Amino acid sequence: MQDVRYLAALIIGIVAFGIIISGATAFAQVTLYGFSGSAESIRQSLITHGESDRTRMSPVEVCETALGSTLSFQIENTGATALHSFRDWDVIAFHNTSSGEQVAWLTYSDDPTPAAGEWVVSQILAPGGSAETVGRGVIDPGESAQITAEFASSVWASSGNKIRVSTPNGATAEIDISGSNPCGFYLHNSAAIPTADTTSAVDLPATSYYPSQSTLYNYDTDQDAQAGIVIEMGGSGPTEASSTLYQNWRTAALTTDLNLQGTVTLNLWAAVENFSTSSTGSLVAYLRDINGTTTAEIASTTLTVGPWDAEETGAFVDTTLSFSNVDYTIDQGRQLEIKVIVGASSTAAM
Repeated sequence: MQDVRYLAALIIGIVAFGIIISGATAFAQVTLYGFSGSAESIRQSLITHGESDRTRMSPVEVCETALGSTLSFQIENTGATALHSFRDWDVIAFHNTSSGEQVAWLTYSDDPTPAAGEWVVSQILAPGGSAETVGRGVIDPGESAQITAEFASSVWASSGNKIRVSTPNGATAEIDISGSNPCGFYLHNSAAIPTADTTSAVDLPATSYYPSQSTLYNYDTDQDAQAGIVIEMGGSGPTEASSTLYQNWRTAALTTDLNLQGTVTLNLWAAVENFSTSSTGSLVAYLRDINGTTTAEIASTTLTVGPWDAEETGAFVDTTLSFSNVDYTIDQGRQLEIKVIVGASSTAAM
């Protein structure tokens, strides 16, 4: 009988062991089947992750960031997959206005002229810069896109200004809209952002930051009652010392050497006195290297146009003066000066 009990116990033990084995097998099957279901999600995740790894875009540096309510900038597809589905992109702007710091989440527009708070891809360019001919609505690898954004109010120059662009598959780019111009200098009408008319001043600043004020005040109330700055006739050259006969702008002391090479351009909005549409106007401009009280002339140029306002706008005319064949380096610690007088051929002050 004792052997039978042992046998019975052995059988029960084997059965119990079998149940445990069966449970483990079932558990293994459930786990395996569950993993099979998750594997599809993992596979899709890997595909998405792989696409994200191959997706890149970068801002395209431009030589000028002219601020205001409408801003345009470029991004380049530097990845291996196409960028598309613009409506799903996030475009967020961090910027300053006359009301202080702002954050704006811009909405994609189907209209080529976006309204306030909207943005649009205004043009897609091929790698060489020519207009795209195929694939409308898709930015292929190597192509760039011109984006236009419309803000509710004018963007003012500030070092913290930026636009962050993000796509659903992980491509991101931050665009500097600080108003800084890495390729030149802006000429300012006063030492600080003006809020009213001022008296005249020499040695006005030339900085890399866009002048934010959109109102043109009278910056020489001690000379006339018109907006802007008047320069009287009779200036005698780069050393002219009478403040009524010239206007000049100076950079701060340079933190690095400044190499001027090739053609340097000076862009001014100018008019003949009283906004005459029949008078000849003439401007003479000088580039000078300033080191304390010591100056050296770098280049000069003269522009004479008769009549100055040929289009009869009765307003300021967008004017460009060119300094050709410039080859000069201004050393660190010195200043670049731009000095303007009225040329002898002008029939009135400007």
